[in-house]
Amino acid sequence: MIRGTIERADTQLSFGKITLGAAGTNPFDNVIDFGQTDADGLCAAVSVTTTAIGGTNVALKLQGSADNSAFSDILTMAPVALAELKKGAAFSVPIPRGLSFRYLRLAAVTTGAFTGGVLEGNLDAWGAK
Repeated sequence: MIRGTIERADTQLSFGKITLGAAGTNPFDNVIDFGQTDADGLCAAVSVTTTAIGGTNVALKLQGSADNSAFSDILTMAPVALAELKKGAAFSVPIPRGLSFRYLRLAAVTTGAFTGGVLEGNLDAWGAK
């Protein structure tokens, strides 16, 4: 029973994955619902689980929503070049303090068409210090 509880908690802390493809803004699979809590002191940890192929670069974007339908951009990180998108690479996206959004998600803004590459995002308390 504990294992199932831990697995559910892990998915509640995950932004999910994204497979890089066509150029443009593409959201990760999951949205995190903060409910009555806030995201102060946290960041999004993004790891490259499969090396990116093709394309030029990827900029990671943090987006927020009050109702989980219309999302606004909170911040966009500087683009990461294709050469840095190798399996095992990791990037941190800070979550600004004092956000009023209940829902947060990550998006990848790709320049050029990618034919491969998977990114995975999770909440992380360590990278925000």
